[in-house]
Amino acid sequence: MRHEAWSDGSFFPVINRSAADQLKPGATLVWTVDAASWHEAMTLYHEWHGWKPYVPMDDDPVSSTNAQEAEAKNIQKSLGETQ
Repeated sequence: MRHEAWSDGSFFPVINRSAADQLKPGATLVWTVDAASWHEAMTLYHEWHGWKPYVPMDDDPVSSTNAQEAEAKNIQKSLGETQ
């Protein structure tokens, strides 16, 4: 599933449209990553920033569901992105 990092410090999966609605005015997309879980996305996000390794929370999902993956692809398609 695609995850997006924004210039205002936001980072979230594309299916989290409520987070997208909270972006600060003028925020721009600065980085994207495809990851099978929030844990994987955060691990890669920490690496991208050069931060210490990500330490997952107890409630981190192990992987995205098929329904979430399908929803993400539909969102990306509606935004004009192709994969």
